[in-house]
Amino acid sequence: KATQYEDYFMSEKEFHWMSKHSRNLKSKDITEFMNNDYGKRPVLLFVQKSNKENDFYFLGRVHPASIPNNFTETTIDNKSVVSIQWTLEDECPKDLYQYFNSNIQEADT
Repeated sequence: KATQYEDYFMSEKEFHWMSKHSRNLKSKDITEFMNNDYGKRPVLLFVQKSNKENDFYFLGRVHPASIPNNFTETTIDNKSVVSIQWTLEDECPKDLYQYFNSNIQEADT
């Protein structure tokens, strides 16, 4: 059974992302995000519309949102993951944002 991650847009400029499974706040890739100098080493966001597509959409640079406790550990399917809220430097194009939001709403019903 595949792990169902909860990656979604919170707004045109905010994206909620979950790490691969078996990650925690001390994992090397997560600590690199936490300690990264985003001015010198940017993180780029690519989003896939669905698992049925091979196309990825480049949405630009992101950095961790300036909120308390942004990096949080949680569990999905009894596997540790880390949740991060990212801020996009540029807004997600409205058509893609609407597409992703409509798919979330359909999945919830």
